Amino acid sequence: MTANENRKMNAEEDYGFDVAGFIHVPRVLTAAEVAACSAAIDAVGRDEGMLEWPTPHCDPFQALQAHPVLASYLETLCSSGYSLDKPPALVADASGGTAGVPLSTGAPEDRRRLRYANYSDTRECKGIRIFLALTPTGKGGGVVLVPASHNRSTEAPADFLAGADDLGMTEEPVLEAGDLLICAATTLWGVRGRPGRVIEMEYISSRVRPTAG
Repeated sequence: MTANENRKMNAEEDYGFDVAGFIHVPRVLTAAEVAACSAAIDAVGRDEGMLEWPTPHCDPFQALQAHPVLASYLETLCSSGYSLDKPPALVADASGGTAGVPLSTGAPEDRRRLRYANYSDTRECKGIRIFLALTPTGKGGGVVLVPASHNRSTEAPADFLAGADDLGMTEEPVLEAGDLLICAATTLWGVRGRPGRVIEMEYISSRVRPTAG
């Protein structure tokens, strides 16, 4: 087992996740793992359904589900009973070419179903959204987040959600190929420009009803 495979959430990441609703975990996938995912996408030519693609194209995405670093972080946040709720798919630009970045809030039912709370002696993290970069993100586009929005108790203004005015509240983490962005599922997020190849997946704890019912 490599040093990377032994990585676990540290105290700083734990605190950062609780406060901001997300953490950036660099260099989780090796260059070979990134290349295998990209080669499969090139071969199949689709941006979703990776787990059902014919062998060998599905293999790198199925291997992600057992990746030791991802599994360690998910177990820390959601406990050992976590499961995949939304399978991997490529993130697409949702702005329609406009300058603003529309933000996704999720359905009201999902905000209740996937809520996050941290009490004095226990954490309740019912949903986790994962972004995995296969290419670098940055000036050309990337995932935009609203820090601490996983703990919001009021609804965001319509202009803010539509991307007309970010109110200085958004943050766009710069990801390198192989990096993970781990977010509470209720964190507000959007996409700026063309993010390159970024995979999104969603996991839930064993105490949550799956999306498919």
